[in-house]
Amino acid sequence: MRKETDYTIPADPLLTVDELAARLRLKRSWVYTHADELGGYRLGKYLRFSWARVIERLEHVTGTP
Repeated sequence: MRKETDYTIPADPLLTVDELAARLRLKRSWVYTHADELGGYRLGKYLRFSWARVIERLEHVTGTP
């Protein structure tokens, strides 16, 4: 049986728009505009991003390995 205190922290936690904008040093509006291209996840009214997925998408667009 699993205890309430047993949980796993994801290796790649989801980032908010503000957190992603800060990491990319871009405006929030740019992140919203490019959310689909960056691989954003829409969770109801919320928009979240996987940092690994964002990097993968940006590398694909720029052609940088």
